Amino acid sequence: MHRSRGHRCQGIHRAGHGHQDAQGEPAPAGEDARENRALRPPSGDHHAIHQGTGHRPRRIRRPARRVRLRQERGCGQSRHRRLGQAPAQDGAQDGAQDGQQNQEHPQRRHRWPRQGPGGDQGAPEERNHGGTGAVRPRLLRIAKWIAYPAFYLFSLALFGYLTFPYDQLKGRVIAEFDRMQQKSKRRSRSADPPLRLEIDELDGHWLTGVAVTGARLIIPPSTDVRRKAKPGPAKRATEDDKAAQPSVISINHATARVQLLPLLTGSVTIDFWAEVFAGEVSGTVPYGAGGGDAEVEIEGLQLGEIAPLKSLLEGMPVLGVLGGSIQLSPKEGKFAKADGRLDIRIDDVVLGDGKTKVQGVALPAAQVGQITIVANAKDGLLKIEDLNAQGRDFELTGEGKVKLHESWDRSQADVMLKFRFADGYRDKSEATRGLLGKPGDKFPAAIEVAPGSKFKQAKTADDYYQFHLGGPLSKIDFKPAGTGKPARSRARRPGKSVRPGTKYQQMQKKLKGRKPSLKSATGEDEPPVQDSDRTAPHQTPSKPGANPMGERRLDGAADTRPAPNPDTR
Repeated sequence: MHRSRGHRCQGIHRAGHGHQDAQGEPAPAGEDARENRALRPPSGDHHAIHQGTGHRPRRIRRPARRVRLRQERGCGQSRHRRLGQAPAQDGAQDGAQDGQQNQEHPQRRHRWPRQGPGGDQGAPEERNHGGTGAVRPRLLRIAKWIAYPAFYLFSLALFGYLTFPYDQLKGRVIAEFDRMQQKSKRRSRSADPPLRLEIDELDGHWLTGVAVTGARLIIPPSTDVRRKAKPGPAKRATEDDKAAQPSVISINHATARVQLLPLLTGSVTIDFWAEVFAGEVSGTVPYGAGGGDAEVEIEGLQLGEIAPLKSLLEGMPVLGVLGGSIQLSPKEGKFAKADGRLDIRIDDVVLGDGKTKVQGVALPAAQVGQITIVANAKDGLLKIEDLNAQGRDFELTGEGKVKLHESWDRSQADVMLKFRFADGYRDKSEATRGLLGKPGDKFPAAIEVAPGSKFKQAKTADDYYQFHLGGPLSKIDFKPAGTGKPARSRARRPGKSVRPGTKYQQMQKKLKGRKPSLKSATGEDEPPVQDSDRTAPHQTPSKPGANPMGERRLDGAADTRPAPNPDTR
């Protein structure tokens, strides 16, 4: 029978110290144990040497449902290695026998790595037999709870995006825009027709947005312009009729979507981008209270593509590149109380093209240069701090303010503009001298004395033309605001001046336009009326050569015109 491991280790210890084993035979040792006494502590305590060594702490095993102390393998070998002696022969044999037993019992093959005397070299690895099998079912249960909702949301978003009825949404957007325009018209009590919106195609953009292709905003002319341009019964359409055509703002492509991250904080922010006027407009706009600031970036807009601007200048073409930024911070979610800043610049501005005729004269192009507009907003009032242009042929200055509104088209403008043409441009050609006047000439320019011209009223004492821009931004009114008197469109008729709009003048117009008729209201012919029949009961008979109105004819003949009805006075 084999000796137990404890007996083997004791035998190895006795052999190392020169003792005899339990059978009385001297322990085989390669050297005298006395030579190794220098390695012992001064007190000669064997237990101090045994306990002070760097042996690994014993651990608890539970093989075969029994707890016992397990001694580290090779304790004798490590002991002899510390003492500098050769291990005993029987210890080696016992090690081989243990290896054979470990092959029969696989659980014994798992040995803790040895721990050196210097510290935790080769620290044991934690072993968890069967731990992976216990964790995997739990991970699978958690994955099921996460995977199923994620797959449902992904499928809902994917098929909702592919099957969304964007055609019906396009119709709803147009109908909502028309409803808002009708509501605004009733509120303002304006006779002008409302704006119209047309969209060619509307599609989805990402998951929370839409994309618009081929949108047009149609701005009909105001009532005053249409009345002025309306031809008479025998009048053909002229250039004024062409100017009365509606203005169209074309948007080639535009996108708008709701940002997802601000939704986590309860705010709604819309990110938009549009390709309009041969340029780009992009930015973010909040929706509702707490949505953040509004930021708009403008880049590369061509002034020649802006139809409302051309209509405002009465058909005069203007070229230039517009860019800048707008920043507004609404208070309490209202832009009517917003603070912010506006910074706009227009580069390479040219007024006129040398081909378009202004009052029958084709003016050469006027170099305006760069126009700068800087304004600051405080409590909903946008005050213009800098508006000027110092070009070679044209000078422009301005000041004013704009009262912001929740709807941008209802914001009220109150801006004063002053401009003049340089003397070098006025004396540039015969056309400029004839239309704008020669510098130093006392006679008024043709542009001022033309029938219906506003430049006479806009002329100031310092030889500038001053205009006032007022009203809502959607329909700005361009009125002269100079010190000059308006130009007469026709000569005044002789006679007593009567204040226009009185009842007397209206009656005179009716009498002048009335012609004698021999037909009654039913259309049947009536016999000629005699002078005696024309006399009213409360009137005296008229004398020959005088009419009932008290006017005497020059030829002395009796007036055959019917007497006016006294009830019309």
